Amino acid sequence: MKGKKLILKTLAVVVAICMLQSVAWTVDAGQSNPDDFGITLDPMTSCYSTTYKENLETKTDWREGMVTGNGEIAVVESCNPVNDVLIFQNTKFNSPNDDYFDTPELAPVLDKMRQATLTLTEGSVWKIAEAQANKSFSWTKWDYGYDYSFHPGPQMRLEIPASGDVSNYKRWTNYETAEIGVQYSDDDSYWLRRTFASRKDNVIITYITKKSKNGSSDNSKINMTISIDEMSTMQKESKEVPNIQYKILVPDDASYIAQVAHYPTLQNSLLNDGGYAGVTKVITSGGTQTKITLPITDTTRNVGENAGIQINDADSVILITTLDRDVNMGKLSDFKSASEYSLVTRLLNEISEVQKKYKKDNFFDYDSALNEHVALHAAQFDRVRIDLNGDPEDRKLSNEELLAKQRANPDTLNKALLERIYYAGRYALICASGYSTTRLGGIWTGAWNPDWQGDYTTDANLNLQIAGVNTGNMKESAWGYISFILRTVKDWEYNAKRIYGIDNAIMAPGRTDGETGYIYHINAGNPFFCWNAGADWLLMPIFEYWQCYGNDSIPLGEDINVDELKSVLDLSDERIKEIKANKCFDLEKDILLPLLEKEANFWEGFVDPRYYMDVNGEVHYDENHLTLAEGEKYLFIPSYSPENHPRKPYEDVIQINATMDISAARNCMDMVTVMEKAVKGKADPKWQELKEKFPDYGYHEDTGDLREWSYYVYTESYGHRHISHLYCAWPAFETQYNEELRKGAEIAMELKNANTTASSKQGHGWMHNGLIQARLKNSEGVIGALKPGLTGYVYYTSLMTAHNVDGSSAYCTDTACATPAIINEALLFSNANEIEILPALPLDWDKGSIKGLMARTQAEIQELSWDKEKKTATVKIKSNADQTINLRCGISWQDAEIKGISADSIINKNQNIILTVKEGETAEITFDIPEFKQNVDNSYNFNKINTSNNTNTYEYNLTGAINNEGDQDDTDNDTDIDTVVTFNDIKNHWAKEAIEYMASRGIISGVGNNMFEPDRAITRAEFAAVVVRALGLKSGSGSISFNDVKSSDWYYDYVKAAADNQIISGYEDGSFRPMENITREQAMSIIARALSVSGLNVELTGDEADKLLSGFTDGDKAADYARNGIAVCVKLGIVTGRNGNMIAPKDNITRAEVAVIMKNLLDKIG
Repeated sequence: MKGKKLILKTLAVVVAICMLQSVAWTVDAGQSNPDDFGITLDPMTSCYSTTYKENLETKTDWREGMVTGNGEIAVVESCNPVNDVLIFQNTKFNSPNDDYFDTPELAPVLDKMRQATLTLTEGSVWKIAEAQANKSFSWTKWDYGYDYSFHPGPQMRLEIPASGDVSNYKRWTNYETAEIGVQYSDDDSYWLRRTFASRKDNVIITYITKKSKNGSSDNSKINMTISIDEMSTMQKESKEVPNIQYKILVPDDASYIAQVAHYPTLQNSLLNDGGYAGVTKVITSGGTQTKITLPITDTTRNVGENAGIQINDADSVILITTLDRDVNMGKLSDFKSASEYSLVTRLLNEISEVQKKYKKDNFFDYDSALNEHVALHAAQFDRVRIDLNGDPEDRKLSNEELLAKQRANPDTLNKALLERIYYAGRYALICASGYSTTRLGGIWTGAWNPDWQGDYTTDANLNLQIAGVNTGNMKESAWGYISFILRTVKDWEYNAKRIYGIDNAIMAPGRTDGETGYIYHINAGNPFFCWNAGADWLLMPIFEYWQCYGNDSIPLGEDINVDELKSVLDLSDERIKEIKANKCFDLEKDILLPLLEKEANFWEGFVDPRYYMDVNGEVHYDENHLTLAEGEKYLFIPSYSPENHPRKPYEDVIQINATMDISAARNCMDMVTVMEKAVKGKADPKWQELKEKFPDYGYHEDTGDLREWSYYVYTESYGHRHISHLYCAWPAFETQYNEELRKGAEIAMELKNANTTASSKQGHGWMHNGLIQARLKNSEGVIGALKPGLTGYVYYTSLMTAHNVDGSSAYCTDTACATPAIINEALLFSNANEIEILPALPLDWDKGSIKGLMARTQAEIQELSWDKEKKTATVKIKSNADQTINLRCGISWQDAEIKGISADSIINKNQNIILTVKEGETAEITFDIPEFKQNVDNSYNFNKINTSNNTNTYEYNLTGAINNEGDQDDTDNDTDIDTVVTFNDIKNHWAKEAIEYMASRGIISGVGNNMFEPDRAITRAEFAAVVVRALGLKSGSGSISFNDVKSSDWYYDYVKAAADNQIISGYEDGSFRPMENITREQAMSIIARALSVSGLNVELTGDEADKLLSGFTDGDKAADYARNGIAVCVKLGIVTGRNGNMIAPKDNITRAEVAVIMKNLLDKIG
């Protein structure tokens, strides 16, 4: 059976616990299965396979290999027992091309592009942009720019002859230690190879050993050949292997084998003097190692010899490998004749230091080196543990068996498989993060010219892959992401200036190879010159880091030029010196504040009052229109929704008011407001004022779905893979606080899924889908998004993933890395000062737990568990700051017990618990749940309420009674509110006291990110909801009479209750106009009727109404229908007027004014 592919039966894995501070392997000479070498693995945090690829004959065979990495260097191992291949990686390796890298100067024709966009003529905008790009570069034709391609390092081959047939084969990955290996038997011996990429020492170490079956010393000796494959034999995914010159180096003593290479000289290359090298030091215990000469077949590229190393009669073998690039290697013309290479010398010296460090008994102490690495890797990996109550027998299955079982039972997701891929994805993200962040394929490629260049695709892929990096408690991996941003962000300023002519602003690229941040990847179908939302999507994870961990010192990563960041980060010369000396940035002051302010400057400079939408939704250009009138909105033009366009007749990808742009711009205004408040103590009010002038979201009248472009002439196209127009749901949070937006997003997702076609088979489309479904609290949608990959062929036998769910296209870690993020979001939602457990718990997940997640409010979820049989859900929350946390459960509950904190908490009718916690305190809350089913309506409408008490254990039930150690307290929930709910933007506001009072009683709520937006107008529907909540009004029987209020609308019950109690009325045409802003006179009329409903009847005598209104300079402006209502409010002191002498009846009432008036109302009715 030599030389043939083996497919063997499953080997049982012995379950054991792998502790953090010890290697996960032990050797016990007395074991009954000596081929196991005494090795035990925890089936929850490891995986194994019993098949392998015989030869890497196709461009996809290498993808089945096991992987490990330390965030900078990595390896893919084929694990062939007798002909093993190790493909080494370095995340910095980029193969240059001859494309010209620069951002085209389009600002001179911006007005032309905008006016052409208004014509809705397909292709007209691109023609203008293309012509200007050609002009700016002095070209005759725009040359579409591609990134440099990520490429593999040396491909090392280990030829290890077997004695007879190979049996008992198994290859594995230990996620907890980041160690991979292969073990098997032949006729005479048991074999074991182990490999890891050290985070401590930045080398890749392989240990090869064997032992005799019969105890013969002859059978325990290792004979093998080590060589490096010539480049011409390596796989490629597109084009040919580049015309690189390289040498394979083996000294006469055969102490190491190396490959050193020089990139080609190209007219536009940034790497004309650059190259790379990989060096492997060979250490044997006993035996000999000899240099051997091998034939040269790659005569075009190999300009030296082809040599290898023959090892004979060794007891054990250690291989220590490291690799790096050098951008100043010298000229290509000097490469062939050179006899020494400084890069190779440096790498050899680094390996020698590692060899000395772990030298023991004239050999190398592999276990000590592994332990030092594990202390760093496991410290990050072990922070989160998940248990979905998978079948213990399923957990023992090989990857092949577990995947096959899932495919045979596609209706229900296998929980053991879910557990395994959760850890696999977490592992992949950690291994790929450190120096930088994850590329399209993580940190791995076994082929030259990989699909999509294996780059950082920042218009979706990267964003999805790191979706769980912060909430997943992978702090060090997040540092790698921040370093990635800091290496390229200097070019974002240049982009904003070149494309839109905006100073002191930033604009991010849709793709990058990490060399620059320019925007050059542009064509008619991918117009990234209007990728306006890009900076927001890339800055959100850094802001999220701040939400999870608070302000922090961010390490100064390797190859970050602080001097080049002076402008974009607003750094003084003195501050640059401090950063270099301390080797760290201040997250708030050095990174978030300057970048968010520059993003905000971008949106401020992007809008132009000459391009606007009127109150009727029509778009205009008017050269003399220099200020927006009331009700008018800016146009976002030009605007791009990734890879999609409306249906005919407006099929251009460059359009007006892409909803993603609207969401990103609004999100930016909130982030910059929060950060200015945190750093400066006060936010510039212009950001929220600007936000109010951004385009409104649009909804289709017939279906109610959120439009992808907020302009009524467009018709949606749902058959594409991107779902970026639901940015408001994920990664932003607006759907949590806006019921109309949530409903529109839900309908859009329903239509998206109903119109999914073969073109939506890409894994990242389903991952995006799953993250949004989790945010929309749709547990069935979460499962629906996970199923295509798990029941298809997106997973290789290594449990790394393909780009497409059928296994085709690129090696792509979107599915691997994003799946844990989806599961995290389904189990835990969080934002500033709020946590919701089990928001989208799949109904068949009967029991489980997750430990160690971070909430976006500086809190750690030490444990979250649920058990349907016991009818309980428990969460332990450790706060890392003094704060008030608004807690809710996505499952309807009856009672709750709170332990561990002295601050009081209470619930209201919407099942909210408010926890007042100090830094370091841990609260444990156990919910009694009669029936596990989603509680979506209550988990939205998040009303905040809290109180105080002085005991450590409390029990609450839905009647409002408090059981404290058996004593009943029937005190009303709305009294004695000692702990106040507040918001970041009301600190110095005139209505602060009323807002806090009403928010603390759950009558009004914020708009997200701990903001209230006190001066924003309020709609008729929102006002009706506030009044109904404040008075506790109930609906009668029957249906509603308004022709524009549907039962599916979030506000239906509120409007119906208000109408049934005769405190609101509609218009003559039978409409209610719920989304119109309510005026002050309309609001006061409703308040007057509410007084009557509450039993407080106020009589006005004779001309008393006229006299009361005459006290205001504009009292005569009030409508006839509203005069008595206004007068009643004035008489009772509920309303005192604006500026003391104006009633402003026709003005929109603000959220702050509603808080004050409603508080006054409640005071009057007691």
